[in-house]
Amino acid sequence: ATICVLILPADFSTAAMLFMVCFVLLFVGGVAIKHLLTVVGGALVFFSLLLALNAVSPGLLPRVGTWQTRLVEFFQGSNSPRNSKENYQANMAKMAVSTGGFFGKRPGRGDIKNNLYSAQSDFVYASVIEDFGSLIGGVGMLLLYLIFLFRSIKIMTKTESKFGGYMAFGLSFLLVFQAFINMGVGVNLLPVTGQALPLISMGGTSILFTCLSIGIILNISRTVYEDEEKESKKNQQIA
Repeated sequence: ATICVLILPADFSTAAMLFMVCFVLLFVGGVAIKHLLTVVGGALVFFSLLLALNAVSPGLLPRVGTWQTRLVEFFQGSNSPRNSKENYQANMAKMAVSTGGFFGKRPGRGDIKNNLYSAQSDFVYASVIEDFGSLIGGVGMLLLYLIFLFRSIKIMTKTESKFGGYMAFGLSFLLVFQAFINMGVGVNLLPVTGQALPLISMGGTSILFTCLSIGIILNISRTVYEDEEKESKKNQQIA
C-alpha cells in the first residue's frame, strides 16, 4: 500500500494496477475477505479525498486534475465539449478497429495509425486490429495472453515452493492485466491510461522488465520440470 501511495502522484494507472495485482495475490494467498474489503475501502476513501482536495484547491495536485479530466471525457464521450482535443486518439483508435473488420487490411496496409500519436505504444492494439483484423489480431492476441496466464497458474500449482508459485502467478498476472488495460484503452472500453502492451508496444524499459519477468517465470518452471524428471527416474529405478 505504501509503494502504491508513493507511485500514485506521478502515475495513477501504474499505482492502481500494482494495487490490483497485490490484492489478487492476497486473495489467492488466503487472506480473510474482511481484511481485503478494509484495504479496498481505505483506498476508495483516500482517492475520494484527493478528488475533494483538487476540487477545493484546483491546481494543487495537477495529476489529480488530469485523472478527473480523463474520466469525465471518457464517460461524456461525444457530448464532451473538449472531445476533439482530449479524445482525439481514442476516436482514431475506434476508427482503426472499425475499418480493420474481421480480417484486417493486411500487415502494413493500415493508414489510420499514421494519425495516432501513440500507435506504437498506448494504442498499438488498435493498430494491430487494423492490420490483422479482429479475428487474428484481436481475439488471437487475447488468447495468447490467456494461455500465458494459464501456463503460469499451472506452474504455480506444481511447484513445491510457495514463494516461487506466488511469484510466477503474480508476475504473469501483472503482465496479462497490463495487457488487458492496454486492449481496453485501444477499443475504448477504458479511459486512456498510458499502459504499454507487453512484448508488443515499442519501448525499452517495458521490454526489459517484461523479459526479466518472463525469465523469472521460466526459471521457476525449470525447477518444476527438473523435480518431475527426478521423480520419474526414481520411480523407474524402483520399478
